[in-house]
Amino acid sequence: MFLTSLLWQLREWENADFRLNGNVTIHGFKPCNGRPAPADIFPFDRYQDALVAQRQWPTKTKDVHRFSCEYRRSDHWRWRPNQRLDLIDLPGERVADAAVVEFDDFAEWSDHMFEYFANDSEYEAARRFRATVETGAMDPDTIVMDF
Repeated sequence: MFLTSLLWQLREWENADFRLNGNVTIHGFKPCNGRPAPADIFPFDRYQDALVAQRQWPTKTKDVHRFSCEYRRSDHWRWRPNQRLDLIDLPGERVADAAVVEFDDFAEWSDHMFEYFANDSEYEAARRFRATVETGAMDPDTIVMDF
């Protein structure tokens, strides 16, 4: 949601009086998403449509996305007129993975992550998997095949 809102504002700057310190203006914002593979490009249009046309929050980010853009600063016109900005959208789970440094071993970290996923309504498969494991009704080979 944050990145969608930010990009929306960036696209509207051309018609606004947006100034930085020293009376520096930002203008000429344009996407330039040629670098990453198309699947990696942040789905701005889809998220904006969810907000405007469907009147609902965009879906949860589950993959890493990048949005690349260029803009011009009024104070850089001589030596570097176009500035490039790459914005990276990381799903919260990737940030949670960094918690591995807080645990003494993989098993503790794994238990922590299972608890995290089990408590999140977006991860039904994690809850079903944990419930199945806790009942002991299935052997490990069957669990791997079913999930």
